[in-house]
Order: sequence, then C-alpha cells, then structure tokens
Amino acid sequence: MPWKDSSAMDEKVGFVADHLSGLWSKKALCAHCGISRPTWDKWIVRQLEFGWSGLEEWSRRPRGHPRTPPPPELAERIVKYKKAHTGFGPKKVMDGLRRASRWGWSRSSWRTG
Repeated sequence: MPWKDSSAMDEKVGFVADHLSGLWSKKALCAHCGISRPTWDKWIVRQLEFGWSGLEEWSRRPRGHPRTPPPPELAERIVKYKKAHTGFGPKKVMDGLRRASRWGWSRSSWRTG
C-alpha cells in the first residue's frame, strides 16, 4: 500500500473544506484534525479574508528592527532639528518632527526589513 503524501497546505484546505461542508461542529472538527480552536479560528479567518491562498504559510520574519538606522535624508532632518533646538532630548525631537511632518511620520515608518 503506498504512503499517503500530503502537505500542510493540503491538510489545511481539507480542514477548511470540511468546515465549509457544515457537517462538522467546531469542537468535533478540531478534535478530529488534532488542532486547537485558536488555530481553527486563524485558518477560517484567513480563508474568508484572502481566499485559499491565505492558508499558505506566512513569513515569521520581523518587519523591522529597533536598531535599523534611518534613511540618510531623515537623519539629516533629525540633526538639523536637534541643532535648532539644542535643549530638546530625543522624545521632544521626535515629537517635533512628527508635528512638522505632513505625512504622519513615525519611527516605524522608516524601518526597513
């Protein structure tokens, strides 16, 4: 007898298809498939929101890093603002740049990754 080969994506698609058939309760389907209810919720929401491609594995890579340096033009703006306001610390400089920006500048908007 040949082995049944199935990928994680095949298992997720089968699971969501069983859910959509309406023949299973949430509790029974989770017990049958050996998954937790939060995982069930995650897969169902992803399928409803993104279609079948939403069940693919998502990257777990962080979107940014706190020590990523800002782009050179932003660094120049920070230095210029700090020289104009020598008594300001980092929080006031950041708040001042946010208020002066028309684009809703925030620290997380310049992180790369």
